[in-house]
Amino acid sequence: MTSEHRYPAEALWADYARAAAGLAATAGPLLLVPVADWIAVLLGALAILFAVFAWRTFERQRTRITIDDEGVTLGGPHGRRLAWDSIAEVRLRYYSTKRDRSGGWMHLRLEAPAGRVRIDSTIEDFGRIAERVSALVRARSLPVDPVTRANFRALGAPVDDLPAEGAPPLDGLPTDR
Repeated sequence: MTSEHRYPAEALWADYARAAAGLAATAGPLLLVPVADWIAVLLGALAILFAVFAWRTFERQRTRITIDDEGVTLGGPHGRRLAWDSIAEVRLRYYSTKRDRSGGWMHLRLEAPAGRVRIDSTIEDFGRIAERVSALVRARSLPVDPVTRANFRALGAPVDDLPAEGAPPLDGLPTDR
């Protein structure tokens, strides 16, 4: 079964707005007002950072993640394919935006000899991707750190339990240990 996921425009508009505001606040004075050299260097460096942030947001908008029975494919500017059986490390991190941890996003990282794929929780149907990766971790008994274990559990896709004996393969993932 194949599924394609992309970052929805609604999730990226806030980043585009931040980049535009940052560019306006840094490049604007450089273009409109004479400033001291040291201020020009500081504003120029900040303007470059905001431009890079805008470019990275544009790249995320063009990125497509395809998940199938053989692996995960990152399409777009930095495309690569990781076969399920080559994935050696899985990490799931939560980055909070509030002290009470009520707001934030998750970041899933899959590593293999062929490279790594990073997926933010702002992508469409992130829960489904996490469930698929959880099944991979359980089926292959991949080691995960305590933080990753707790974050998968918080998503409702625990990696603690191994598949039951005699259970059918999990969505076409290899069941070798």
